[in-house]
Amino acid sequence: MMFQNAAQQACYEKIAGWVKEIYAGATTPAQDLPLFLLRQGSTAAAIEVLPWGETEAIISIWSYVVTDVEIKPDLLRYLLKLNDRAHFCGFSMDDDGDIRIHATLLGTSCDRANLSLAVKEVLDSGDRYDDEIVARWGGRRVIDHLGKLALRKPFIPNFSQADFSPQNSRQNFDI
Repeated sequence: MMFQNAAQQACYEKIAGWVKEIYAGATTPAQDLPLFLLRQGSTAAAIEVLPWGETEAIISIWSYVVTDVEIKPDLLRYLLKLNDRAHFCGFSMDDDGDIRIHATLLGTSCDRANLSLAVKEVLDSGDRYDDEIVARWGGRRVIDHLGKLALRKPFIPNFSQADFSPQNSRQNFDI
């Protein structure tokens, strides 16, 4: 695995055990990326350990929620209100107008409880609000076209290729 600083490596090694204990279905898509993939209901999320400067690392927990949605003022207001109520995560939009939810934790000071709470909020919120956003404003849930999204956004792990088989997961996921 390639790490850009010692803190990134230490953080990845610290959380790897926690991720596997808390999320039995977590997979690592590529041997050289400090990344874990999770699936819950209609959402999939990534836990990514990134370098931050030369002596720190951050844990980025993120999920695309809805793609191909028409951006309207009432949708933006809705997302801002959700951000106001969120504890550990927030909704954002990428340059293509796709809606994401994400949380960021400081790697060196992160403990198991913080990681668990942040991941839970990203997964629960993505799973809850993707259906609601699609019903009210259109678009598509990311889970419905993960492979196509990975082709369009090459920096996104291809969740559709991840092994979420029953022996690797607490649930039987059809990806």
